Amino acid sequence: MKVDPEHRLVQILKEQKIDCVATLPCDKAQAFLALVTQNFSEIPLTREADGFGICAGLVLAGRRPAMLIQNTGLGNAVTDIASLFQVYQLPLPVLVSWRGVYKETIEVQKNLGQKIPALLQALGVPHTVVEREEDLPLVSSAIEDAYRHQTVHAILLSPRLWEGSSFSPTPNEIRRKHRENEHPQTVAVKSRREVTGDELTRYGAIKLIMGAADQQIVIGHTGIPSKELFAIRDRPLNFYMLGSLGLATPIGIGLSMGQEREVWVLDGDGALLLNPNALFSLRMFGRSNLTVFAIDNASWGSTGNQVTPTLDYFDLELLARSCGIRNTHKVRNAAELQEALQVRGDGPRFIHFITAPGNANVPNVPLSPPEIKERFLAALRD
Repeated sequence: MKVDPEHRLVQILKEQKIDCVATLPCDKAQAFLALVTQNFSEIPLTREADGFGICAGLVLAGRRPAMLIQNTGLGNAVTDIASLFQVYQLPLPVLVSWRGVYKETIEVQKNLGQKIPALLQALGVPHTVVEREEDLPLVSSAIEDAYRHQTVHAILLSPRLWEGSSFSPTPNEIRRKHRENEHPQTVAVKSRREVTGDELTRYGAIKLIMGAADQQIVIGHTGIPSKELFAIRDRPLNFYMLGSLGLATPIGIGLSMGQEREVWVLDGDGALLLNPNALFSLRMFGRSNLTVFAIDNASWGSTGNQVTPTLDYFDLELLARSCGIRNTHKVRNAAELQEALQVRGDGPRFIHFITAPGNANVPNVPLSPPEIKERFLAALRD
């Protein structure tokens, strides 16, 4: 009996020991997406950047993820590929539903779709084109290449691949697994940001947090926050982000999903506003071994202390609670931090740390991205 290409591709992923798949939808790959939901630990995304961040965390935790996105998502993810996966030498096979070339009827898909191979070549990202069912064995080679050479490998799946397939799941079949995982809830609203005038700077907040750290994994987000973390308490279990602003929380999510050790993320107001989707992912995938410290000085500290909208318009704790995150706390000092750290609860913990603007005069992190990664991985193995 002939096996349709969707089921054959699922079998290939299983043979390659892919254990979770981060997904964004595409009309051309909708039948295959239904099988991903049924056969893998699926991570349904709201933005490509979150997927790359979560997959980076999963890779660091020793898992073997893949992604499935539409080719427009590659345009959205150029920075994440270049400044995270390539510089830290992290592997990820990315299955790409390749629109804009084969029998494309939507004009706006053509401009970027036709340029995808050239874009990948310019980025130095190896890619494999899968046009027909007889090309499917190439997927195995591409996945092996990604993990053997510690690289992103894009697998371009032409709509031609699915032609002639008889597999057509119903909407109820597609939604069945998601309904099993529904967790409806209501979340109480707390007060907004209040400034007392005696707040610590971010450096002081990180010093308090690291004073309470023991064997936790700690993710320092991009720029001066990682430099301050290094100056305050360098340790192999610190993962210093040198690029990919906005992905600290997604990386922490992936690490919390992929292993049991406690994970602390030192994130910031600018980074979370740049990628508020991280809070959606935190609600959906964050586990009880994950704490996000949203260190909020209402400024873009690494670029000259320009004001962020948390000064006047947004309260990050309220934003987190509106996303369904229940275990939230607002702190300004050592006593409030200690109280918040004593509350574990279910699901991820979100600690909104109000601080004053200002940066400490600290040097750059004197480690290359591969050195940061290798030292970190060795510490995880201990």
